[in-house]
Amino acid sequence: VLEYTLRAPATPTLPPPSLGSPPPPSAPRVAVSTGAAANSADDGPRIERRALPRGFSLTVFFCGESARTSELLARVYALAGRDPRAHRACFASLREAALVGADATAQGDAAALVAAAELTRQSLAALGKAADAPIVPQVFSLLHDAAAHEGAVFLPSGAGGGDIGLYAGLAAPSPSFLDRARVAGMVPLPLAVDTRGVHVVPSPS
Repeated sequence: VLEYTLRAPATPTLPPPSLGSPPPPSAPRVAVSTGAAANSADDGPRIERRALPRGFSLTVFFCGESARTSELLARVYALAGRDPRAHRACFASLREAALVGADATAQGDAAALVAAAELTRQSLAALGKAADAPIVPQVFSLLHDAAAHEGAVFLPSGAGGGDIGLYAGLAAPSPSFLDRARVAGMVPLPLAVDTRGVHVVPSPS
C-alpha cells in the first residue's frame, strides 16, 4: 500500500468545470488511494510504502455500470461558488478522515482504520448533501446498515457516483451481506491491495 503524505492546504482549489462537451463516462475504477494512508506536513509530497494493518479486510464491489463523474463534479464546483464555507468544511472533514486513516495505518491499528473509513463515509455523505449530489447513493446507505451489523463499513471508493463500493471491516463480508449486495446489483470483484501496485494474478487453472 502506498502512503500519500498530504501537504496541500486543507481546502483544495478546484479547477473550473469544462465549458465544452462533457467527457465520456469514466471507466470502472478503484481509486489509487484505496487502503492507503495520508499524513499532513509542510514541505511537499512524500510517498511511502505501507502495509495495511493485520486483521483489516477490504472487499471491492462493482455496480455493473460506470458512473459519470463529471456530473457530480459540476455540482461540487457549484457548491464552492454558492457556499464556499460549506465547501471548505466538507473538504476539511474529508482531509481529517484521511489523516485518521494514515495514523491508523502507521500504527497498524485495524479497528482504527475501519473507524477512519466510517468517518470518510460520513464526510462523503455530507458533501453529497451539501452539493445536492448522489455521492453516496441510497443503495450504499442500505448496504452500510447491513455492514454495520457486522462491525464494518460500506462506502463509495470516492466521489465517483457509486460505481465502486468498498466493504471495510475486521473480517470478510458474511454470506448474508454478499446476498444483500447481489440483490442490490453490487458484485464483489476478485481484487486485493498489494505493496507491489496494480498487477494481474493468473487464476488457478
